[in-house]
Parts: sequence; C-alpha cells; structure tokens
Amino acid sequence: MDFFPSDIGDFKSKLSKKTLKVYKNFWGKEEKNLERFLISSYVNKSLFEYILKRNITVNGKKILEFGCRDGSSFITFLYLKAQEIVGIDIDDKAIKLSKMIYNDLGFEGVPNV
Repeated sequence: MDFFPSDIGDFKSKLSKKTLKVYKNFWGKEEKNLERFLISSYVNKSLFEYILKRNITVNGKKILEFGCRDGSSFITFLYLKAQEIVGIDIDDKAIKLSKMIYNDLGFEGVPNV
C-alpha cells in the first residue's frame, strides 16, 4: 500500500521541522516515537483489510474516533475517502500534533477537533 510511508526515513522526510520539534516535545525521543506512529499506521493495514474484505463503505462517511491520540489510525480512513474524521482525545496537544502530521503528509480533510 503506497499511501503508508515506506520506512522511518521516508516518514521523517515528509514532516516539517516544526512538526518534528512538536512531536519530540510531545513524545520524547523522536526516532523511537516516529517509529511507534509508523508501526501503528502499519497495524492499521489490518483495519484496511478488514474493511475491504467485508465490503464496508467508508467513502463519503463520517468517522468518529474516541481516544485517537496522535491519529495514527486516521490514515486508513483518509485513504478510503472518508468524508470527515472527528478525533476526540482528552489531550489537546495530541490533537494538534495529529493535525500537523496529516497536513505534512498532504492529506486533505485533516481530522477536526
């Protein structure tokens, strides 16, 4: 699936210096936690496959996710052309970081707060 960054270097190269700084300040060690985000995104390949195998239509739908943190699961729904994703988390900083990441990755329809 070419919409997932291929490795840490590819993922890191797509993020702005500002996003990388915010990410490091939020999670601590940058490389370790970029890897965590990337691995979480790859785990969501299972979600992607589940949706496809069961012919679930995401295109044009509104998605609500509670406890989204930095939004690593959003990549699946964005790729499948969800109309809107609303991520809810008690940590406003995590939500802001999620928006920065998805803007840097070039996705339209960045999740709302």
